[in-house]
Amino acid sequence: MKKRFLLLLSFILLCMVVVPVHAAVLKSSDSLSVNAPIDDDAILSGNTVALNQRVMGETVIMGSTITVTATPQRSLVIGGNTITDTAGSTYNAFFFGNTVHLSGHYERDVYVASQQLVIDPGTVIDGSLQSVSSDVTLNGTIKGNVLLHSEQVVSKADVHGDLGGTISYLEFQGGSIGGNVVYHSDVDAATPEKAHITGHLERDTTPFSFPNWLASTLASILFVLFVILLTPKRTREIYVSVGENRLRNIVLGLAVIILVPAVIAILFVTGVGSSVAILILALYVAVLSFALAYTMFVVGTAFLQRLPVSLSNPMLANLLAGAVGVLIFSLVGLIPYVGALAVALVGTIVFIWVVGALAHVSFTNQYLES
Repeated sequence: MKKRFLLLLSFILLCMVVVPVHAAVLKSSDSLSVNAPIDDDAILSGNTVALNQRVMGETVIMGSTITVTATPQRSLVIGGNTITDTAGSTYNAFFFGNTVHLSGHYERDVYVASQQLVIDPGTVIDGSLQSVSSDVTLNGTIKGNVLLHSEQVVSKADVHGDLGGTISYLEFQGGSIGGNVVYHSDVDAATPEKAHITGHLERDTTPFSFPNWLASTLASILFVLFVILLTPKRTREIYVSVGENRLRNIVLGLAVIILVPAVIAILFVTGVGSSVAILILALYVAVLSFALAYTMFVVGTAFLQRLPVSLSNPMLANLLAGAVGVLIFSLVGLIPYVGALAVALVGTIVFIWVVGALAHVSFTNQYLES
């Protein structure tokens, strides 16, 4: 039953994913400037990357200094040190870096993990904004909700929804909030009278609860141990695959994470494949849940291998690695602001690697066993 389940996952996911990945345009250079349109998916990398022409498919950019002046027609994923996007996006946009500077029109949700986030005046985000950033400056218009985990937030934005999160220092210098402002902090918001807040302003001062943290951590450990016990061979295969070809795993991982939901949405919208879409959605959630457990295992194994001691029993070693991985993420996450940023950045990168490794291992095993 377990074998059939994994084969079914690989068949459904990879039949939808592998073809688009191979059709992607790959460009890599120390100084890369894209000045001609790209009609497929694009994966761009370099020390300096400038995207000056539109990309019709999914866009993935990795580098140190990244500038985007043309609007991608599908999802946008950027990881770098300094990111400047003046074009916006038509689908969801994901930014991971040290400094992220955004302007333009974003027609879906925006996700940011950075040290500094600046959203310029005139910027429009039709969806929601979720950010783990130490220093945040909000301008423009955000039509959805804003969820922040930040040390300092200065807002002049017009937010149509709610604004909330964990914010050490919150200051309003204008703008408006169409919903509620509910945030966790030790100090009151500065100059809230400068903003028009339609709902209520509430500061949550609930202290850290060790029992809640412990219960959450133990529940996560139990889930990871369950996955490792259920798939011991697959667990080790994924760890090996993660270290073999990182670029391949990143490409496959991003494809699974981004393209599969698009296929599910198309099936739902057309109406002809609703039952198939529900099945794929259930399998997709299962894959990502297992991948999250494997992510904990990979991080825990990498940590334990640096210690001078080791366990002779492979299963016990796997279980210990899974538990250690959960503890590492849980403990680092307790560090104010910096910890949450580290968990978001490192966790996201390793998770993408693991999803790609899971897709590759499942696909390879299916053809080897057939």
